[in-house]
Amino acid sequence: MDDVVGTLNDKRLTSAERRDRVSAIVDETFDFQAMSQVILAANWRKASTNQRARFIELFRELLENTYFSALDSYSGQTARLGRERVKGKRAQVQTFVITSSAEIPVSYKLRQKQDDWFVYDVVVDGVSLISNYRTSFRNLIKQKGMDGLLEQLQQKVAKLRSKQTPVQ
Repeated sequence: MDDVVGTLNDKRLTSAERRDRVSAIVDETFDFQAMSQVILAANWRKASTNQRARFIELFRELLENTYFSALDSYSGQTARLGRERVKGKRAQVQTFVITSSAEIPVSYKLRQKQDDWFVYDVVVDGVSLISNYRTSFRNLIKQKGMDGLLEQLQQKVAKLRSKQTPVQ
């Protein structure tokens, strides 16, 4: 969190450089495979190796591009660490994003792999990222199959990429 805020506050960086640095931080701390497995649930086991790899890649890009729009509107908000709970190889870290008008609770669910901790879910103001995507993707897979979901994700990512602000 400190690395992300420090990157966002570094005015020497262009918008593209900030995005790249935040992307690198996210890639090092988020477990996109675990997130993908939980989101797809039974559909993960049914998917081919190529479909799984493609889903992980598109899901990561979807999250990055969705939340990069929030980075572009960053204007000095701060974060406060709340309580931490550790139970075996699972943990939950509560934080609060402090804006000029509100304090937004954001909890990170983590799991330990080897000696490192990785985020596998983010709960913003009581809404789980994983649960939200699981519901919408499950319905899409029922209607269009796994390839249909991948096609829609590809289109969504392309649309989000095209909306990114130009390099400064």
